[in-house]
Amino acid sequence: TGCNASATDVHFSGTVNGGSGVGGITGNGATALKRGSVQGTVQGTTQVGGAVGYHEAFSEIAEINVNATVMGTGPYVGGIAGWLRSPVRNCRSSGSVSGTSNVGGIGGRLAFSSSRIETSYTTMAVTGTTTDIGPLIGVVVGGSQSNNYFASASSCVGCTNALGSGLNATQLLQQASFTGFAFPSVWTLQEGVSAPKLAWE
Repeated sequence: TGCNASATDVHFSGTVNGGSGVGGITGNGATALKRGSVQGTVQGTTQVGGAVGYHEAFSEIAEINVNATVMGTGPYVGGIAGWLRSPVRNCRSSGSVSGTSNVGGIGGRLAFSSSRIETSYTTMAVTGTTTDIGPLIGVVVGGSQSNNYFASASSCVGCTNALGSGLNATQLLQQASFTGFAFPSVWTLQEGVSAPKLAWE
């Protein structure tokens, strides 16, 4: 995929089975993604993501909602992306994600200086069997994360870090909990009733 390519309003519902580099929207590439959703099951070996398996450094992933079971038999598995060299902004994930190492509810591995996760949250149940497991991100080798949140009540089996900020069930329903989130232009929330949704949903 070319570094200037982009895709908007891409939605998938169903099951994806593959090997390395598997995602509900795209497996490997640098396509900029904005406003998309995945529902169902995504499974592979390594570099497995609910939306993207492996994403290059040239373009960002934004405003994606994944509600899926994401499974890898190896490392680098994430609710949004398995292996990231790019920015992720304003994304949310729910369901479950599992792998061996480098497993997280949003990203499995942030691997480059341009990889960062911002203003995103996850309620995924996370399971890992070796090292670098987190409710939000498995490991940050390069890049950064800021203003990201995870549900503290969601299970995190084998977790070795707690990057991001945990929110309890009440806090997840309060706009004030989500510092940095752009309400109502990007995110919407029904106070005390439901967790944030993307404005396009």
